[in-house]
Amino acid sequence: MNLTDVTELGASHEWHLRKGTLPDGRRVFVKQARKAIDGLFAAEANGLRWLAESGADAPVPEVIAADDTTLVLPWIETARPAPEAAERFGRELAAVHGAGADSYGAPWPGYIAELPLDNTAGAEWPEWYAERRVLPYVRLAVDQGVLSARDAAEIERAAARVADAAGP
Repeated sequence: MNLTDVTELGASHEWHLRKGTLPDGRRVFVKQARKAIDGLFAAEANGLRWLAESGADAPVPEVIAADDTTLVLPWIETARPAPEAAERFGRELAAVHGAGADSYGAPWPGYIAELPLDNTAGAEWPEWYAERRVLPYVRLAVDQGVLSARDAAEIERAAARVADAAGP
């Protein structure tokens, strides 16, 4: 990617973050992976495009470019927090969530950071969330020695009751 006025913003997980200017003058935010991870940025780009198609009146960044190593989005200037902006953001976020979808999940594989994220569709949110978002990472944490079997068992017990706690 041909950028000028590049500012290094640091690193996060397995990627570098930069601000720069495209040859056409647009300022952009760039996430660049240290190594190619098949489908990683495609999943993020698909998610942004899907949110933009929700029909809700909420701003969603346009995907300028995405491939196995790079995601390019428009640069969004920061602004001073204000109660009005927070309220507007909350309403817009609620509108996106209220637009709904046919099921929970997505029609493509996902990622959480550089870890695969199972987006297989599901009809019931509490069970889907526990099975697709919590338990796989509990098991991974146990396998990597960062979570004890006892702690994992406690989380698994809570996950088994998530429908009672979360409601519909």
